[in-house]
Amino acid sequence: MKRSFDSSGAIVPAYGFSAVELLVVLAVVAICVVAAVRFAHAGFMVQSARGAAQCWQAAAAWAQIDVMWRGGSRTIVAGPTDLCLVASGGDTRSDLGEFPTVRSISANPASWQSSDGVRVRFSGEFAAPSGGGSVYFHSHNAGYRVVVRPVSGFTVRNYEADK
Repeated sequence: MKRSFDSSGAIVPAYGFSAVELLVVLAVVAICVVAAVRFAHAGFMVQSARGAAQCWQAAAAWAQIDVMWRGGSRTIVAGPTDLCLVASGGDTRSDLGEFPTVRSISANPASWQSSDGVRVRFSGEFAAPSGGGSVYFHSHNAGYRVVVRPVSGFTVRNYEADK
């Protein structure tokens, strides 16, 4: 609080802030808001990758159960914005609803890569995938990896920070 003096020399309190003080406070608040928005956006992007990985795992389980019950084969097709299940011969295509948007999806077996994202086929007596490997869901500076076992099709999801 600033002080001023009246004509008799007594201290008179002056209320308010100077323009410089207000500008400093506004600058500090603006920096805090920008930092919070930046970190929140990065956090939302990582959670989007996690959601996409979870959806893919659920689709893999669904494909395996469907193959065991009905036979034939099922293929999971995942792109950056959509996820669907394709039955034997490609005659039946099921859209699996909303899919969290991610920057990109890739897989380490070259046979799983396609022009529209990643395709993994489940078939056979144990509804095993077409080989084993990993599917990567990339987002802002991080992502999730879903490891698919070659014989059982068992999936494991884990977080991976970009280096």
